Amino acid sequence: MPELEALARSCCPYEIKGGIESKTGKINILLQAFVSKPRLESFSLIADLMYVSANAGRIARALHEICLKRGWSGMAETTLQFCKCFELQLWPHQHPLRQFAGLLSPELLYKMEDRGLWMESLVDMSATDIGAWLRHPAAGGKIRDAIDSFPSLGLEAHLQPITRTVLRVQLLIKSEFRWKDRNH
Repeated sequence: MPELEALARSCCPYEIKGGIESKTGKINILLQAFVSKPRLESFSLIADLMYVSANAGRIARALHEICLKRGWSGMAETTLQFCKCFELQLWPHQHPLRQFAGLLSPELLYKMEDRGLWMESLVDMSATDIGAWLRHPAAGGKIRDAIDSFPSLGLEAHLQPITRTVLRVQLLIKSEFRWKDRNH
């Protein structure tokens, strides 16, 4: 129980309803710990976390499908966020470049989050600008490389009215990133 309490303090950014003594509280902690990727010492918690990790994504996708079928758009958006959290092991408030864990060090990712360098601002910056913002000139090139291979799409739409109730829509979708096998 002490390790579960420590896990709740260190890895759970969201409130744990029901307390850590209940079954639902323990599952809540393990789900949040799965996304946060902690180091565990207790073999029983490791086994429980492996069970949760094997099923969390499937359950979240099933809940998302149910919400879509019933037309619950607000809940479908929430369950989609959970699906992405479990599949990528990444919280919505964390930097999207954390997906490139092998390419960028945790210190660089923490600095980007701490200084508010999000994708919207990084896309327009050069490697030297990024390095200057982080006070780490050598890292600018690595981060720029990760940004260039981060999936993004450009959309161009042409609308043409045909009649009062019919509209022709032509949509041009272009990939605006470089594909790299080691990153994708």
